[in-house]
Amino acid sequence: MAYLVVMNGDSKGQQFELPSEGMITLGREEDNSIAIDGAGISGHHASLAIGAGAFLLKDEGSTNGTSVNDEAIESAPLYRGDVMSLGGVVLMIEGEDVPARANDISLGGGVEGSSVEIRIRNADAPAASLPAEFAAVKRGSPLLALLVVAAVAIAVAAFYFFITAFLADGTGTSVLEMR
Repeated sequence: MAYLVVMNGDSKGQQFELPSEGMITLGREEDNSIAIDGAGISGHHASLAIGAGAFLLKDEGSTNGTSVNDEAIESAPLYRGDVMSLGGVVLMIEGEDVPARANDISLGGGVEGSSVEIRIRNADAPAASLPAEFAAVKRGSPLLALLVVAAVAIAVAAFYFFITAFLADGTGTSVLEMR
């Protein structure tokens, strides 16, 4: 299943289920496949072609334009998690049927009742798709560099602690105790 989620305004959280194939239209007028109320949305704002596991968004000559991941488009393929703006109304495309970008990585696992999921998104992903506390962290930013340096320092310190505290010389004495 694939669906669009409204991310802002009075309709925030509203979901629109998408068909597995076909063409849908998005706009303010009631004759659209998905009618979206918004002052900046044109009557027939955009169309979405769906087929063969692909989603292609096309602006239909709207007054206020269409963007995907903060870039103005005439047409663009959509991938899971992409954020589109139609005249100020922000939508995100989600669902199992929506293809992931080729360079997205998802890892998951767990140990005895606990679980961890890590998702690494394309470096060009929009800040809007990240949690709010990370929205200011962008590629090449000093804060990102500081976070990477701190993570490496913690990893090196943990490795040093493991080597010095837990590796023994065969007599049960750690390397630290021998000095």
